Amino acid sequence: MGHIIKMIKFLLLFLVFFNQALANDTKDNDSLDLRIGIAFSAGGALGLAHIGVLKVFEKEHIPISFVTGTSMGALIGGAYAAGFNATQIESIALSIDWSELLKPTKPFGTFYLTEREKKKRYIFELRHKNFIPILPRGIIPLQNVEFFLMEIFSEPSYYANYNFDSLPLPYRAIAVDLNSKKPVALKNGRLDKAIRASIAIPGIFSSVRIDGMELIDGGVHRYLPAEELFEFEPDFIIGVVTIKNTTESRHSVLDVVSRTMNILGAEDLHKQKNYADVIIEPDLQQFEPSDFSRVKEIIKAGEAAAIKSLPEIKEKIKNRRLTNVRKVKSYRPAPKVHSIRFKGLKTTKVSTLNRILKTRTNEYLNFKILVNDLKRIFQTGLFYQVDYELDFKPDDSVDVIIIVDEPYYGVYLFGVCYDNENGLATGFEIGQNNLFGTGIDARSALSLGNPNEFRTGITGTRIFLLPFSYLLDGFWGVKTNQLYKNNTWITDYSTVYRGGIFRIGYAIGNNSFFDTGIKGKQAIYHIPPIPWKDSIPEKEWIVYPFLNWEFNNFDDFYVPTKGLKATANFDYSNPMFLSDSNFIKLQISFNHYLNIRKFMLIQYGIEIGLSNGGLPWAEYFYTDGEEFVGFDKDEFVSQQRIILSFGIEFKVFELFSRPDYPVFLGTICNAGTFNSVSSDLTKSPHYGVGVLLRANTPVGPINFILGIGDFNKNKENIRSNLYISVGRDFRYRH
Repeated sequence: MGHIIKMIKFLLLFLVFFNQALANDTKDNDSLDLRIGIAFSAGGALGLAHIGVLKVFEKEHIPISFVTGTSMGALIGGAYAAGFNATQIESIALSIDWSELLKPTKPFGTFYLTEREKKKRYIFELRHKNFIPILPRGIIPLQNVEFFLMEIFSEPSYYANYNFDSLPLPYRAIAVDLNSKKPVALKNGRLDKAIRASIAIPGIFSSVRIDGMELIDGGVHRYLPAEELFEFEPDFIIGVVTIKNTTESRHSVLDVVSRTMNILGAEDLHKQKNYADVIIEPDLQQFEPSDFSRVKEIIKAGEAAAIKSLPEIKEKIKNRRLTNVRKVKSYRPAPKVHSIRFKGLKTTKVSTLNRILKTRTNEYLNFKILVNDLKRIFQTGLFYQVDYELDFKPDDSVDVIIIVDEPYYGVYLFGVCYDNENGLATGFEIGQNNLFGTGIDARSALSLGNPNEFRTGITGTRIFLLPFSYLLDGFWGVKTNQLYKNNTWITDYSTVYRGGIFRIGYAIGNNSFFDTGIKGKQAIYHIPPIPWKDSIPEKEWIVYPFLNWEFNNFDDFYVPTKGLKATANFDYSNPMFLSDSNFIKLQISFNHYLNIRKFMLIQYGIEIGLSNGGLPWAEYFYTDGEEFVGFDKDEFVSQQRIILSFGIEFKVFELFSRPDYPVFLGTICNAGTFNSVSSDLTKSPHYGVGVLLRANTPVGPINFILGIGDFNKNKENIRSNLYISVGRDFRYRH
């Protein structure tokens, strides 16, 4: 009996130890599972190196389970968490025009050509309310960035039911609440809004309001959000720090603010680094936070740093089983649109905006169409910012609420320019950009210089959904010109003109338009006594319909570095229009800037002017020292002309290291033939050659041309001319 009891005790003891061993073995097997959390730091353009890190991890089959990000890290991390792979994110980053994306207005290339011409006329704009000036806002609203984020993240947010834990990878975007002065891990709501809050660099970009919080860039307090990964209980944390530690900088505003944030957050960054099992820190000392033009190089730096860290990572995770928790993208049926409402309208009529919308009630919501609707509303130029909210109903339908931020529509515009042929010119314009809430622009403009002119009227660049432009103007002015005979100056004279113009045009894409209309004016000539004065009438009444076409894809209106401009203008006058003249006038021009090397370009062009009948003196073809180098303004006044031009230019440097402020040095030559009323028929072409310096600057374009004319003729016939111009020429040309 005693032996049996001992055997039972032994069996019981064995079972206890066996169960314990089995439990320990199961626990050891569980501990082999490894879930990796990754924290992406801030850094502006430097944060694009995160893409390179992700590319290496994907290539090495190192799965990520949880993601947190600050500022640019929030953008890259958010895209990865939403289901984009590293290659897709890289493709997006390389395709973006970052300089346009970060501007407060819509990208320049998305303006219709007529809108671009209007936008670039004056150098300074000031809003007013009931003629009382309103100081401009000191921060950039980042509307283009918001549209970009909406396009990428609106659908993933909806599919995840606006819960960041339901994304393919659980995710947190880090921002700082100005009210509590603490970092906030955003985990619900619209993903694009959370990322927009995380990149709101204080003092540069506007803050974002979410759930009563006033949110700014998370990099102010939490440059590397490693601590926020603790919520997910990861087994292994990798921190990616994109920062420039050297003090040398080009000192752009973004670079200075980023450097300031680095200093303020240095202590917290040190603490966050200690939370990570591995820190990857790309070598970015040669880059700046504003270097969005060097995307490829920065991504390569991220790849290099990740490859360098692989031995350490693999050593620390060896004998562990990597867990891939990435979920397949989920989908939800789109809700039906119950209603569409506007929030924030003060002046603009709802009917004006309803015509723009393609989102319809009782149809299923399409986020791409909705975002395009918001873009069209913003492109009217009537609003600072445009956003949306969705109010979901119990029956799974949704109210679409379009939120707009209206500016004061009164506007003062100022311009100043100088050239040594016409002297200093100043301009002032006062207008109302949204007359009676209809989107019509009414304005009056005064320019002092040559010419002195006053004009008033209404204009617009869009009619409902259609890209129609229209203008109705009345004008009065005085202009001074020179009279030449056989290339010899005779006298100055003045022309007093007054009249009106009506035109309506249609944009063909963003780079081309044609317009038609009618123009009528009276020109009165004040000419000192000269022997052949009688060949010019004292006054003329000129009325003619016209048809114009223009194509222009120059990258800059005043200092182009690439692109093509072509125009064709046709005028026809007849006494049946109550005109004193009977003529046909045709003017065709073509000008092309072509990049040969990064630092070198060529320019070539042709201009042809033809007329038939009794062309009025005011409608002759006039030249100046910029158009035909080596000769004075008005030295060629003709009824017919052909001018060829060719030039080679070299970019010598960039002002303030900014690509949009290039400085070019080069040569230019012209050849022209003219049929002039004040000289015999030209028996041979005229030639001009010169050196030029042109640049774009904060005060506008600068041109310097030193030319020699008719160098192929007798020494006594050789001409020389210096042409200088500074500033945007705001003067109206019609």
